[in-house]
Amino acid sequence: MADFSHVLMTADFDRTLTDTHGIVPQANVDAILRFIEQGGAFTINTGRSLPMLQSRLPEVPVNAPLLLYNGAMAYDAGRQEILFADLLGLEPTQILPALRRQFPQLLIEVQGMEAHYIFQPAPQWHSFGVENHRPGFEISYDAVPDPFLKIAIFGAFEDNTVEQFYRTDPEQEVVFVQAQKWIQDHYGHILHVDRGAPRILDVQRKGATKGSAARRLARMMGRTHLVCIGDGTNDLSMLLEGDESYIPTDADSSLLGHFPALCPCGQGIVAAVVAQLEESSRSTHCNL
Repeated sequence: MADFSHVLMTADFDRTLTDTHGIVPQANVDAILRFIEQGGAFTINTGRSLPMLQSRLPEVPVNAPLLLYNGAMAYDAGRQEILFADLLGLEPTQILPALRRQFPQLLIEVQGMEAHYIFQPAPQWHSFGVENHRPGFEISYDAVPDPFLKIAIFGAFEDNTVEQFYRTDPEQEVVFVQAQKWIQDHYGHILHVDRGAPRILDVQRKGATKGSAARRLARMMGRTHLVCIGDGTNDLSMLLEGDESYIPTDADSSLLGHFPALCPCGQGIVAAVVAQLEESSRSTHCNL
């Protein structure tokens, strides 16, 4: 049996822990349980908020604090305790009305601890929330609750699936590129913009990344070896920070060739990584 008592493994949720249809392969669950039994610490490192992840948590064995909002928060679900949080550093009224005026065709959302919030009528957004067990409310800019951690910017909601965010067209692409550049030009001194998916922009405090959060958590837990698994451009900081990092073969094309790609996400990329770690442990033991 391997000894992973020095290892923290963090994995993205959508299209890493899950397949492209949002289902967690059983192979991943079985492998994570085996990894934990051998002393490993495992957690999810996701752009999702706590409300968006909460209903999915029973599907995945986790024995370390969650990394949420693209690394802006570490949250101990068992104790219901925030370990650290990187606030945006702006008042909501300093940025949200300006974003809305500049890009009225995009839907601006604030992701809070209890719910998600928007500032214009969007029936399909509410329907998506009901389907995905995510509370959501339409509020005014000055009613955004603390902690103010992350802004998400979407195209129009088309259906109730997460897959919709991975579908785009040339016209929408132009708008998202313009919006990302505008935010960076006007607020780049304090904010960072990630492309969470082809039709999602994630806006959070500069320096608050999946990679910095993963390393910070590893240090807090006394884990000296960090293993990271992700599939998208918002996972790049995490993949670069890891002592070992892996991607599925159907990851974003910009990541392919830069990190080991073991199998498609639907076949269980986390299971493949655990198997590789176990094999490396056996090889090391045999060579001693």
